[in-house]
Amino acid sequence: MVWKTLEEYLLRFHHYISSFLVSGPTWRHDYNRFVAGIGHRKIDPSDPTKFVACEGTPESILHEIKKYDMVFPDLKRSMKCPTMLDEACMNMSRQLLMVCAEWRTFFDNERLDPTTISDPEMQNVADMSYNHWRDFQNVINELKHPTFRSPYRSLKAITKFIQRDREAIVELFRLRERETN
Repeated sequence: MVWKTLEEYLLRFHHYISSFLVSGPTWRHDYNRFVAGIGHRKIDPSDPTKFVACEGTPESILHEIKKYDMVFPDLKRSMKCPTMLDEACMNMSRQLLMVCAEWRTFFDNERLDPTTISDPEMQNVADMSYNHWRDFQNVINELKHPTFRSPYRSLKAITKFIQRDREAIVELFRLRERETN
C-alpha cells in the first residue's frame, strides 16, 4: 500500500502500535473468532483496535463487498513490488473476513445453516458467497507462496471469487424483492 501523506502513514503506524497495546479477553476473543471465521463481530473501520457487531443485512453485506474495490487494486500493484505483498494480502484477507462475518450473521439471523438450506435458490446464494470463503483465503495465501498456480492465475481466481460474492448479493436482493411482492 502506498501512503499518500505523512499523516496517513503516522495514523496507520499509530493504529498498528496500538493493536499491540490492546489488552483484555474480549478483544482477544473477538479477534480469534474473527480470524477463525466463526464470529459475528468485525474490525471497526475507524479504529482497528476495536470490534463492532455485524448487522447481517443485505445492505451491510453489499457495503463490505464494495470495499473489495479499494483493496484489490493494491493487491494487484503489490505483485510488482514484493515488499508490499504481505500487507496487501493481509488487507485482502481482512476484507474477506469482514464480508464473511456479515454473511455468517445474515444466515444466523435468518436461522439458516449455509451448508444445508432447503430453498435451492438460497442455497445457491450461500454456495456462491459464504461457503467458499476458505478457498478464497487459500488463494490469497498462495500469492505469497505460489504452489499450485502462478500469481497471475491466483489474481484471476481472486477476481472470480469477488465476482461470485457480487453475484450472490444481487441474487439475494432479487430473492428479497420477490418475497416482498
